[in-house]
Amino acid sequence: MDVNWVVKRRELFGRPLFECLATLVVLGKQQRINWGSRSLLSTGTVLGTATFPMAALSALAVISALALTVLGDAHLVVLGFAVASLLFVLASLLPREDGFLADRARQVAETGRRRLGYCLAAICSAIIPAVIVLVNVQVLSCFVDDPSTVPVLGWLFSYGVATGAWTLRAQIADRRFRTLSSIQAYAAHFSYALLSISVLAFGMEVSAGILISTIPQVLPFMVGLFLALADRNALRDVQI
Repeated sequence: MDVNWVVKRRELFGRPLFECLATLVVLGKQQRINWGSRSLLSTGTVLGTATFPMAALSALAVISALALTVLGDAHLVVLGFAVASLLFVLASLLPREDGFLADRARQVAETGRRRLGYCLAAICSAIIPAVIVLVNVQVLSCFVDDPSTVPVLGWLFSYGVATGAWTLRAQIADRRFRTLSSIQAYAAHFSYALLSISVLAFGMEVSAGILISTIPQVLPFMVGLFLALADRNALRDVQI
């Protein structure tokens, strides 16, 4: 990975490309949902106002792929689709809230070894957020190291590559898993946007960008932690 991000950003853009993204304000509200005899804070409408910008950027990513192909950057498009396909396969294989590790965490916690159960649940819920952040860093690194003819189109396509697998995973997820999958998809979009803003627009170091891009991953981590330890029958009543 080329560490000279600031210089490359200035070579690619005469002025920061992502100033418009930096002005996005995330609004949400909290509503209560029933979970058996308990109630939890629903994340269903959190980040709701960000749906439209995300959908617009995803649509522009597809358009950018077509434009890059016409402009002679077809090799980047082919590589991007290959990476996105591999990411989708990887995302499908990652642990879910009803997988072996989550079941093991719940069983251990129910036997009285709560600390060990919580540790296993934390590991289970942290895997996907960690993978999302690592994928975002690698995709953005490739964009900076091998820029397209039109940098704006290149970034839009890289946005689709980094977030497409998680979006598709959430759309086709079973009803039981749609809540967490959707939250993870939202977090993937926000993480890549924040990473791009930090590194490309403000010239921060990669390490600082990674730290900032992990902020949206707190929500899916916490939801995943709760779901890993929850009664499986209660998950049927959790919707987004």
